[in-house]
Amino acid sequence: MSEELVGLLAGEYERVFIHSGGGSEAEFAQRMETKHKNVTALYGKVKLGDELNLIAHLDCIVSMDSVAMHMASLTATPVVSIWGATHPALGFLGWGCDERGVLQEEMKCRPCSVYGERKCRSGSYKCLKVITPQMVADKVKELVSSYNEMAKTYNLMSDAMKKSEGGKALSASLQQLQQRINDAKAEMNATPGVLDKLASKFTVNIDALKLFDMGLSAVNMALDVAKDAFMSSEANVD
Repeated sequence: MSEELVGLLAGEYERVFIHSGGGSEAEFAQRMETKHKNVTALYGKVKLGDELNLIAHLDCIVSMDSVAMHMASLTATPVVSIWGATHPALGFLGWGCDERGVLQEEMKCRPCSVYGERKCRSGSYKCLKVITPQMVADKVKELVSSYNEMAKTYNLMSDAMKKSEGGKALSASLQQLQQRINDAKAEMNATPGVLDKLASKFTVNIDALKLFDMGLSAVNMALDVAKDAFMSSEANVD
């Protein structure tokens, strides 16, 4: 990560966190934290579990083919990944990562090797140098905007479903299911020799499954209604 890129991201977003190793990486991160009020260097400040939790709440991560990318993939956090010596086509892209976030320059010499352990053959590292800080910042903006639009669409559909008859039916079914489960638990707790009487509870389970099936039907109905409502709102906007 370059100083220019940190400046671009810090100028665009509320908070920037730098995940790094020790040594020169940590020194760079600390300099950026000192230079920019909204930049935080994380090395030595958080444990692995806390770092994963933080990543889960970020809008986007910028990463090489590294641990940070794979941690982000575990939390479904959007990733802008920069590729040089290795290649995502060889299976190194984080599981479930959006391919739109991949930044790379196709060259005959890439990848240097399967795992990227060999030095650049020409010594120029051109595959990385052609990817500018502005290109990375633009890709971050593109990905964040795209996911924000997806979130808006989801919220519109969710609101439409809650207001629909299908959504109301689903809520009623789930309430009935929860009540039936609570009643069964209370009866079993109050009944001595519960193992001997377990067979009598199968009817409760069958009824619960029926209610669950009703809930699934309500979900499908609600999704259809929500889809129609959303498409109608889109048509009105146009």
